[in-house]
Amino acid sequence: MTSVGRPLRAIGGLLLALLMLLPADPRAAQAAETEPLRRSILALYNGEAEDTVRLSRVASYAAMPLNHLGFKLVYHDVRDPLPEPDNIPGLRGVVTWFGGDVPNPQAYLRWATAAMDRGIPFAVLGDSGVLSAPLDAQNRFLGHLGLESSGNFRLLTYDVQLAATDPEMIGFERQPMRPFASYTEYLQADAEAQVFLSVRGAAGEDPHPLVIVGREGGYAAAGYEYYFDTEIVRGRWIVDPFAFFERIFGSHGQPRPDATTLAGRRIYFSHVDGDGWRNISRVSGHRDIASGATLALLDKAWAAYPGLPVTVAPIGAEMDPAYFGTPDVLKIAEKVFELPHVEAGTHTYSHPFVWDFFRRYDAEKEKQIEAKAGRLPKLESSAWDRVMAEFSLGPQTSYLVTEGATGDMEHAVMRAFPNVPWSLSREVGGSAEKIEAVLPAGKKVRLLQWPGDTSPFPKAVRETRDAGLMNMNGGDPRFDPEYPSILFVSSLAFTGNGIVQPYAQASNENTYTNLWTERFYGLRFLDRTLANTDRPRRLKPFNLYYHNYSGEHPESLDAVVSILDLASRSEIAPIEASRYAAIVDGFHRLTISVVEAAARGDPDGTARGPAWRIAGRGALNTIRFDEAAFQAVDFDRSRGVLGQRHYQGSLYVALDPVAKEPVIALAPVDRTDLPPGAGRPYLISARWPPRDLKVDGDGGFTAQLRGYGAGEQLWWAPPGRRYALRAMAGDRVAWSGTAQADPAGRLAFTIDGDGLAGLLLEATPVSDGAS
Repeated sequence: MTSVGRPLRAIGGLLLALLMLLPADPRAAQAAETEPLRRSILALYNGEAEDTVRLSRVASYAAMPLNHLGFKLVYHDVRDPLPEPDNIPGLRGVVTWFGGDVPNPQAYLRWATAAMDRGIPFAVLGDSGVLSAPLDAQNRFLGHLGLESSGNFRLLTYDVQLAATDPEMIGFERQPMRPFASYTEYLQADAEAQVFLSVRGAAGEDPHPLVIVGREGGYAAAGYEYYFDTEIVRGRWIVDPFAFFERIFGSHGQPRPDATTLAGRRIYFSHVDGDGWRNISRVSGHRDIASGATLALLDKAWAAYPGLPVTVAPIGAEMDPAYFGTPDVLKIAEKVFELPHVEAGTHTYSHPFVWDFFRRYDAEKEKQIEAKAGRLPKLESSAWDRVMAEFSLGPQTSYLVTEGATGDMEHAVMRAFPNVPWSLSREVGGSAEKIEAVLPAGKKVRLLQWPGDTSPFPKAVRETRDAGLMNMNGGDPRFDPEYPSILFVSSLAFTGNGIVQPYAQASNENTYTNLWTERFYGLRFLDRTLANTDRPRRLKPFNLYYHNYSGEHPESLDAVVSILDLASRSEIAPIEASRYAAIVDGFHRLTISVVEAAARGDPDGTARGPAWRIAGRGALNTIRFDEAAFQAVDFDRSRGVLGQRHYQGSLYVALDPVAKEPVIALAPVDRTDLPPGAGRPYLISARWPPRDLKVDGDGGFTAQLRGYGAGEQLWWAPPGRRYALRAMAGDRVAWSGTAQADPAGRLAFTIDGDGLAGLLLEATPVSDGAS
């Protein structure tokens, strides 16, 4: 079913529709580039009904599909004065997901109706939030969605029947099923609005739309947008959120910044929080010795997999000789970070559990909490820590207490190490400085991994930026038989309060082991989430995230190793966790502008697709086009493009990191079974991502390479063309070989060398008789 008849009122959506009609007039192209595509979605939530924005439905459930479509979210509490749309840079539309009425429904209606009058589309999930407002005011708002209300509400639904359901939009993860949820009895007010789900009560009664997309937005009624079982805290989407948001915000066919893929391959990164650094282990060879858990990981998970980078983040107090940094602990840390593929992170200095407590820190109150929890030390300050550092701490809970003896959350402790005087700068920059004291020359701490509830207040996140650190953690996405829905796949980052806090892109072992109390093998089931977030859509990179205490048990260590083995068998582009955090930053900062409109055809009759300029992208170097199996990069009109790869019907375009503002131009292709041909060699995929690609007139090329593991490269070149290949380490030939493009143009080879040192690839065409 198509969306014919529903004009795209969002500015970016209207622009895209015009692109397919206008000739490639340079003046039109110049006009189109005056404003970047609008990528910001204003996400409204009611702080009166939802405890925090992080746990609101728009942040927990709607944000990930919107990120996948290329949008970034700006959160706003409807209790606060509503923003002027012109003051939100790049505003594309508004999403709401209310449970009941907003605090001031009439004021909200005036603001929302005025916004839709200006062509700003709304995606309304759940309650409209305005049922107590006058009916005429409601209907002015609802009319933009193609609806009209008579003011009636259907509470009992025993006799309700489905009147219409469209499989294009409904039944994404679950069909609407009896007993049907109660609903407001809206009527379709606009014949051009598209109804995807409707119900009817008595025979002959007009149907009541429950999922509809109208002229300036769409509506999915409460209980029909998703199903949620509050007893088991599980749910499933009824509406297809990707299709729903794409129709409303008009993003079909547009370029989407992609944080899952690099150089044509799925990104891999791994990060380890330092909890349990000094814990004993039951693993053979490391049993019952101080820091045995860390030594087991060092032996079986880190040193054993040099082709898979890992970011290890100790807690600063455990690297500080004034607290828990004994000579043995520091020696082990030095050994860990001597490994070339181990990046250093920090897990803060004292490991806060409840970040909101430290927004307005009260030392006396913390001391009282510690006393109630039975953790008040017998010796003062760091003297107690030095005594404790002489003992092997057993189970994780012996010093990471989350509840008091009574189980009363009022007695929950605030930090793992409360003897460290509180200082935000110490937690961030100070912890990095202490950890850097054990690093080899040339290594720096580049990432802070949030501990505890992973909900830092804005000043804490800004502190990481001021200290020159990236930041990450939170989110805990899962998509497996226990969590069987993308409802539990979190967004790229939390972006409330003017910050960007990149989330971990997979859950750690805590959610698989009931907070480290049972099923210590549970992390091995991460493989289900990794598979489900790669097919049928690539929603997430490959992230392996765990703690040092995973080295405590043979089964927990085996679980980590099982995922490392899976990564070793997978087609990935391994990078550091800090680099992934920078990619997420780039997603939220970049701009996309049209520099050339699509044309009906060149003088020779060849169709020309649009061209887009990408600016301010930072470390993000992949742009994705969905439903693009019959599109390819037009290299003659593009700049700064390394290559392209089709995957699951999408076109992934790899950008050259050295290109400041690359331009991507597209053109149609007539077949999908082969890599698209081109007038020059281009990258299809690589484990070592190239940069600074140079192609000469004879079809030879050079590129700088750096990466982890085997130097697997796959390029496109004219079918049958043979190349002499060299990888140069300065003036020295580190590797040489030859390769020939197959009949489809695939030029495959693997460089045997040290990818971390950085190499210059030289590919020179040779004749069939050349050696």
